[in-house]
Amino acid sequence: MMMNELIEKGYKLKHKIKDLQAESAKIDAEILKIAKFKPGSKTGRAIGDDVTAKVQIRENIKYDQNALQQINNDYAMHLFFSKAFKTEFKPRSSKDLDNVMAINEDFREAVLASRTIKPGKPYVTFEKNKE
Repeated sequence: MMMNELIEKGYKLKHKIKDLQAESAKIDAEILKIAKFKPGSKTGRAIGDDVTAKVQIRENIKYDQNALQQINNDYAMHLFFSKAFKTEFKPRSSKDLDNVMAINEDFREAVLASRTIKPGKPYVTFEKNKE
């Protein structure tokens, strides 16, 4: 294949992929609407005749750095803060944060008030139904 043909084919392919990804995102959003979730679960299923879609709801969490700095100042003596957060004020892990928040209700409420949660894109996988 000549250089121009490769470039043209690559260009068309990239745009086709982008269009397919956009279409897939729309389909995922529709599947999210019809999927069945158990109470409290972030994983649900939409079962078709031949294929099941597994949907995982995702969240994007951002922490207010000024609020976390104040929490750090208020709770530094208790060592809660350093066990749950790195120095850039990101949780070390969800598990560590949950464990530390379970120790002190005031700390928990302060941390929860410092965060903003936005829905993320649902993650959808498909698998053939067993016969």
